[in-house]
Amino acid sequence: MSTRSGRRPRVHLSVAALALLLPLVSAGCDEAGTPAAEATTPDDIVRPAKMATAQPALGIEVHEFPARTEAVQEVDLSFRVPGLLSRLPITEGELVLAGALVAALDDTDFALALREAEVSLKGARQDFERKRELVNRNVVSRQAFDDAQTAVDLAEVAVDKARQDLDYTRLEAPFDAIISRRLVESFTNVQSGQQIMRLQDVSEIRVVADIPEHLVARHYEGNEPKVEAIFPFLAGRSFPMAFREISTDANDVAQTYRIEFGMPRPEDVNILPGMTATVRATVSFRGLRQDAVRIPAGALVPVRPRRADTNEAGAEETATGDFFVWAVDAASGAVARRPVEIGHMDNRMVTVLSGLAAGETVVTAGVHHLRDGMRVKPLTSE
Repeated sequence: MSTRSGRRPRVHLSVAALALLLPLVSAGCDEAGTPAAEATTPDDIVRPAKMATAQPALGIEVHEFPARTEAVQEVDLSFRVPGLLSRLPITEGELVLAGALVAALDDTDFALALREAEVSLKGARQDFERKRELVNRNVVSRQAFDDAQTAVDLAEVAVDKARQDLDYTRLEAPFDAIISRRLVESFTNVQSGQQIMRLQDVSEIRVVADIPEHLVARHYEGNEPKVEAIFPFLAGRSFPMAFREISTDANDVAQTYRIEFGMPRPEDVNILPGMTATVRATVSFRGLRQDAVRIPAGALVPVRPRRADTNEAGAEETATGDFFVWAVDAASGAVARRPVEIGHMDNRMVTVLSGLAAGETVVTAGVHHLRDGMRVKPLTSE
């Protein structure tokens, strides 16, 4: 019987043929490799992890805070008399020493006023001498003599004022300063009290930082911290600083206090007000346990509040402490949850008072993805 054109003949397998093929398929699976039941489980995988070794705490803490440089003070200079600004021999950004001339008015009219006052004083004195001789001879009254004396006194005041006004035509730097801004140009008519320029006192460099309350509370006589300034553009250098003042008005949000430190102005580096810096404070504290250690703050994991669980023996298990770390077994590399009691903590390091010994290894990154028994190995850069 012929088949239709374009169709393939169907193949029918009997039950007996299938029975003969099954052993062959099974044998092929055995020769192909390990059965699925014997495949590697996720717990057998050794994961790379960033680790750190707990170091003994030496009774000191090192804290770093962002800071900014400021001038000791910033003032706007102005003349105390009006006039024509004839000299302005300074430029913005220029460093001037105390007593240096920074601006001057045309003093012609002031010099004439002083000369006029001196002439008036001379005449008043001559008149007084004449009347003193006449009053002794009872030629003039005592009242006329007293009026002459008053005229001399007023003339002397007028001379002093004229001389003072002449001195006021010169502006001198009241301290070592940087000319931060010129507010007028030369040959401008200025009024008394009109701001001419802005000066920044740079007799020393002030560095301002916001310090947490717990560090401020530990500052007392005999426990002054060692404070240094570090600048990002001066790698490898630090500058010792001394405490200057503190603002006792705390920041309502961050609960920090604004503290101002001072450092000598270096001669080989041009550090200006407004530059960024880092304040490094080395603080010592008392009562630290000898077995306390320090680890990176990234190793801490906060304990989540949870209900008490019941183990197989029927006893309740509860979390102890507020933090725990993942301690690494030196032999197997397996991690285990370890509750710890912490002391002072900054943004980089934390002091562990109990729960961890010096020399033990902890995981410092990816701690929220670990669980008991996982195996880890040190992370190495390729």
